[in-house]
Amino acid sequence: MLKDTYNERLFQGGLRRFVHLGRFLWLARRIAELDPDVETLVELGCYDGRVLEHVRPSLRHYVGYDANWEGGLDIAKTKWASHPEYEFRHADSADAFDLSQRFDVGVCMETLEHVADELVDDYIDALATVIRRRLYVTVPNEKYFPFAVKYFYHAFVGGGEHYAPAEVVNAALGRLSRVARDGHKGFDYDDLIRRLERRFVIDRVEGQPVPELPPWVSTGVSIIAHPRARS
Repeated sequence: MLKDTYNERLFQGGLRRFVHLGRFLWLARRIAELDPDVETLVELGCYDGRVLEHVRPSLRHYVGYDANWEGGLDIAKTKWASHPEYEFRHADSADAFDLSQRFDVGVCMETLEHVADELVDDYIDALATVIRRRLYVTVPNEKYFPFAVKYFYHAFVGGGEHYAPAEVVNAALGRLSRVARDGHKGFDYDDLIRRLERRFVIDRVEGQPVPELPPWVSTGVSIIAHPRARS
């Protein structure tokens, strides 16, 4: 197992831990509110299955798909080895989904911003096919004031994507069509919402890690949606 895993880096403490733990606490609250009897759950971008620490008491079947970035699936399979009802499957594309299965809810947290743009719609289609009730999504906000805060934070402490000066201005103004896409860089949560609306009805869009704040002033965005009726 990696000594410095993705989750270890995110949850080391302080403000960073607060921000990243917030989405799991949000998920637990919203599932308890909207889907308290959930028994089956599919997750895209499961990494080590941390979601299960927050929703697993009622689950009888869980499938997590992941590209195994930094060995996340290997960690998950070891971590949850005593739970045969939890499956972890490698997925580099939506073709990996078993579309014959059905799940009460789906979860996709901090994942779609990393997916190649040409693959996003395929994953959305797969999720819409296998989910019966609701989809819970979280993504970062990479525009407006939250972008500026994150950009100057990374400029001070290191890390983050490289932005040309004009791209910094355009991201801060929300003009992400003028920013080259590269992971978080140039990712537009409003564009994702529009793409989700092809197959889902959007029920709520909230800020993260404080849902009471509007998305545009938050460092992250959470989305709850349900599949459109199949014709």
